[in-house]
Amino acid sequence: MQSTQSLDLANPEHRAMLNATPDDIRRWRDSAFGLFIHWGPVGLKGVDIGWSRMESADYAQTHESRYPEKPMTDTSALAMRDAFRPRNTTTSIENSIPRKTMKIQSSLLLSLLLAMIALIPCGWAAEGKTDATGEVPSAFAMKVAEIESGGVRVDGGAALKQLIEINGNWKTEGDRLYQNDPNETQAKALIGNFEWFDSVVKAKVVFRSWADDPNAALRILLRADDKAQSFTSVSLYPQIHEVAIEQVPTRPEQVSNNQGLITLRSFRGASKHATGETLVDAHGRDARVDFHIEKDRAYELEVVVDHAAIYCFIDGEFITAGRVPDLASNPTGRTGFGTANLAAEFSDISVKPLPIPESPFREIKECTGYAPSGQAIWSPSTIYDEGKYKTWCNSIGNSKDMGYTESLDGIHWTQEILCRGMGLKPNQPGVWGNIGCPDPEVLKYQGKYWSLYPAMTSSTPDYGKDRHGTYKWDGMGMAFSDDGIDWHPYKHNPVLHKGPEGSWDSNCIGDHGFIRDGNLFKVWFCGINEPSAGFNNEFGYAESEDGIQWKKLRQNPVLRQGEPGEWDGDWISAATVIKLQDEELASGVYRGNEGSYHMFYTGWPMSIESVPGLQRIGYAFSLDGINWVKYRAPNTESPPYRHSAPVITWAPYGNYGSGGYHACSAVRVGDEVKMWVYAWNLLDGGVMWNGREDYANSRGRTLLATAKVSDLLAIVEKAKRDGLLKQSSRSEIEAQLVDSKPEMSVER
Repeated sequence: MQSTQSLDLANPEHRAMLNATPDDIRRWRDSAFGLFIHWGPVGLKGVDIGWSRMESADYAQTHESRYPEKPMTDTSALAMRDAFRPRNTTTSIENSIPRKTMKIQSSLLLSLLLAMIALIPCGWAAEGKTDATGEVPSAFAMKVAEIESGGVRVDGGAALKQLIEINGNWKTEGDRLYQNDPNETQAKALIGNFEWFDSVVKAKVVFRSWADDPNAALRILLRADDKAQSFTSVSLYPQIHEVAIEQVPTRPEQVSNNQGLITLRSFRGASKHATGETLVDAHGRDARVDFHIEKDRAYELEVVVDHAAIYCFIDGEFITAGRVPDLASNPTGRTGFGTANLAAEFSDISVKPLPIPESPFREIKECTGYAPSGQAIWSPSTIYDEGKYKTWCNSIGNSKDMGYTESLDGIHWTQEILCRGMGLKPNQPGVWGNIGCPDPEVLKYQGKYWSLYPAMTSSTPDYGKDRHGTYKWDGMGMAFSDDGIDWHPYKHNPVLHKGPEGSWDSNCIGDHGFIRDGNLFKVWFCGINEPSAGFNNEFGYAESEDGIQWKKLRQNPVLRQGEPGEWDGDWISAATVIKLQDEELASGVYRGNEGSYHMFYTGWPMSIESVPGLQRIGYAFSLDGINWVKYRAPNTESPPYRHSAPVITWAPYGNYGSGGYHACSAVRVGDEVKMWVYAWNLLDGGVMWNGREDYANSRGRTLLATAKVSDLLAIVEKAKRDGLLKQSSRSEIEAQLVDSKPEMSVER
């Protein structure tokens, strides 16, 4: 083929020259174009000139074998690896190069390459484009991102037209699928030609017959490979009347039944169908619950796949949920059906991508500075003061000390420095706060900086060697500073106490939003009860005139976690609160007129910190700070967003935010609300906690999300018109206030 001839991808002869499948051509056509020239011309048929796309590790190895005296640099390897780049249509990152599809005919492209050959030495590579991680993604990451952004919907008979049958006696009739062999132990069938990342799977199922075997089961297969040897499943066991969420294990010793499956871990809250279940440990229970199953009865089954969370609903009711521990390595796959020693019928089948909730936060940018790459800045508290953004947070060296950093634009930050006066006191066992001051919140009021912070107290000096049984969360204290660096804790801390035994906040309090509103300090704090009582995280309210004497609201908590089966159905934590429609005298300090309160918080469907793909940022608003309404996205009405939706949700696979978000801080500047969130990347460890005694070594980056004030106020006004917002009078609130001392009576 001469270089002046146009390449027609519709022509089978031309396609044969490329040695490419239709899927290869589709991916090539939909990708941003990168060029790479190496070692001399190679043609479409391997004879004169062409393109090269190869994994960086493979390329580096080949290069080393030919040129051992010239090692390949990381820069050139990464640039080469970016030659195949899918488009990203979800996240806007300021420093990323825009993704554009380049449609270039072969004649123009080959002419360009021929001209460049004369000018460019062998071994040159085009500079690689980066994504939100600042890295060039692997081919695997790009494939996942393509599936994630290009999910399709299939319904009824269309889902069964290209069925991949793997064992069993499968039969299709229109939109119905039958597996008629009750003796087949591993019958599986997959919907062909499609893969999904997050999805909603619906089917009507009927159990026709089953063997007298406790392992007889009907399954919905999720994220399965082409041969269904690797998958996650929602399994219904009619013989023992149970529903379980299971996964093919990575190690044989994990197998918990003779079907080769393990049961995934679940949330802490109980399903209404669960009977006699007990708490296993601090990380939850098995995702296996009792559910009575009858022969020849139709059940409406709905399965929601939402990153690491798998939800099961039957006949519209939530049954159970499980969390996938290895999402980074197995994020996509096919959907299908399975039976074991059971004959069944499937109908009304549909699979569709899980919708991405619409959000008032339309722009997200990555911050720089803060901390060295791969180290955590935890639970930030940000104000706008003296023309700068100022942030106090948990130190990168130890998450129990407080650090400080500042920025002129909210993007580029100075290196964090360690504050003095509020850190660890390991040689003072029994002294309040000797373990440190995690999660500080800071205001500037009357010329001084005020920090309200929770603290832990240890009775022994060797906390670092023996965490368990040597410390307790011990309320919240106040500290003062003239410059924001040197701090002086109040000598009679704590000033805000956790609740007495048996109360909703008896375990600890913290993760709070803190403002000055008129003549009152106000705080919305996260309270946690004892593990034996459910280990719930919910928000309460307290206020103080002087920051020292605090009163809690008797009707606390004022903002509760969602129902089981919701995206925030197990924990809500790490709040930041701002007030709009009132005069802001300083950042976080308001005149005290009527206005609206806006809370941003972290929501979890299952509370485990070592599994990525669970945490996102939610939003609630209130007219009085007591009666709150959670944000509902206009495009989501089904689980896990039936009652509310996150405003900061998953970034595309390979970007920071793909593993989740946590610990936000917001300020208003002009007509915008700026919110800093801490984000994890599934490809960069992905976890917000590494299992050690602190968070300092967990990997992540800080992102800045921006929303227009007018968009947030429009959400509030719509809730008013819909009659959703209630407002208590000041006298009604005062009648509910009680001293925060632990001896106060327990009233709900």
